[in-house]
Amino acid sequence: PWGLGDGHPAAANPKVSEVFRHLQQHPARLSGTEMGYEVSDVMARRKGRSFADTPAFSLTPADIPSPSGSEHYPSVVCAALQLACGGLDECHNIITPQSWDSPTHFGGPPVDSEARHDATLLHHLVHLREGQHVGEFGTGWNNAGFWAGALGDHPVLSQVHAAATVLARGNERLEHTMACDHPDGRFNPRKFLGLCLVAERDGDQELVGFCEAV
Repeated sequence: PWGLGDGHPAAANPKVSEVFRHLQQHPARLSGTEMGYEVSDVMARRKGRSFADTPAFSLTPADIPSPSGSEHYPSVVCAALQLACGGLDECHNIITPQSWDSPTHFGGPPVDSEARHDATLLHHLVHLREGQHVGEFGTGWNNAGFWAGALGDHPVLSQVHAAATVLARGNERLEHTMACDHPDGRFNPRKFLGLCLVAERDGDQELVGFCEAV
């Protein structure tokens, strides 16, 4: 799922290509990651963060090609790759001003972003990855639920539904879950959040594997 075709504009940047190679070998895990809620410069100096050992640690929006000249979409793409490699705070600091209408000490003042819908999706995913840890508004699970509601219908959700359907195929339990929670070809982030919570809470390895794959 983390393949980057040779013809993709981003493939010309060795830093981006290295991030994709890393993600092929180190996929995301469901277990929660505690956040610091500090500016990225402060987070970069924290000891013991596994994110510092990934190629996304040095990635910046300037490394992302922007044929349209947009300043916001490259930053959101950079944030997505940082999140995938475990840089929750780095991602959060980029996407918060693009999706939240109040200033924060870690993300700065809000900005009028053309990538707001994508930033909102990442805001949901950041807190989904935060999981059981208590953050700025309760646990990551709770905050992810808020952002799932704010997200609405995002174009990527149909692709997620198609991929999840393939992953569930041949497993009666997972097929039933997909049919009940995500009917009519529409992927429901709130329902998936609930499944992730149950999988992690109960230590259900089958569900954990499915959630991580999705």
